[in-house]
Amino acid sequence: MPTNEEQTVTAEQGDLSPRARLALALRVARDDAGVTSRELADRLGVDESRISRTLNLHRAPNAQETRAWMAACSADEVSTRTAVELAKEASRSAAEPSGREVSAPTYAGLIFRAWATASTARLYARSALPPLLATEEYSEALATRGRGFTPHELAAVQGRLVDGSVDCTAVLDVGVLYTRLVGPQGMNAQLARLVELNQYPNVKIGVIPRSAVFLPPHNDFSIVGRTAIAPLVHEVLEHTTAYELGLHEKEFVAAERAAVFGVEATVLIAQALEATGA
Repeated sequence: MPTNEEQTVTAEQGDLSPRARLALALRVARDDAGVTSRELADRLGVDESRISRTLNLHRAPNAQETRAWMAACSADEVSTRTAVELAKEASRSAAEPSGREVSAPTYAGLIFRAWATASTARLYARSALPPLLATEEYSEALATRGRGFTPHELAAVQGRLVDGSVDCTAVLDVGVLYTRLVGPQGMNAQLARLVELNQYPNVKIGVIPRSAVFLPPHNDFSIVGRTAIAPLVHEVLEHTTAYELGLHEKEFVAAERAAVFGVEATVLIAQALEATGA
């Protein structure tokens, strides 16, 4: 029988697949140890890409690899035992027939659900612009990745944004301004939309310049109200516990400190806008 502490750990993650829960447990162990993925890779004698692939659900370590990971992070016995059991469960699940497919929640869908009652939103983006700040065309492109709103949802969320119901802070890696999910004209309209939104009193958009010394989080994420939402490769993580919220809040504060805001951010967005050539 698992201890009460083990039951708490698994109950908080009960809606996720075994592989996703394992990746989360391994990430928490790494973060608690205060080491980077490169440092952890050195301790394990593996390539850093192996660490990244594990945390992003591209591979699931077996029980022996999981035990070594936890030992390298100096994890306690309970956390190690829980992670090893998750590794075994993930291995069993991979070997079982998939059965009937169940529609999984999307990044935008979880944001939309939390947005209805939220008064604050904090957004971090390095791979694609946040759906909350998207034009309709950009949102359609995001939808192909499970990240975009329907036109009705987009109108609803941006209605609350522009009427001042929600205070929104977004931190964007400068590279995402040049990642074209749509054509030049569509990207031009999207970047112009960012400039427009940045003038609203309840919206603050920051950009992390290339010169910033900053270790970025592995994934984009949004903290909407008291819910943290992070899209992974195959599914979306939704966190409401104080501990997980704290981890994402810490990452957001670090990103916020690395970013420039106000006129400096607008200049960087304008430079990307000019680069569209539209």
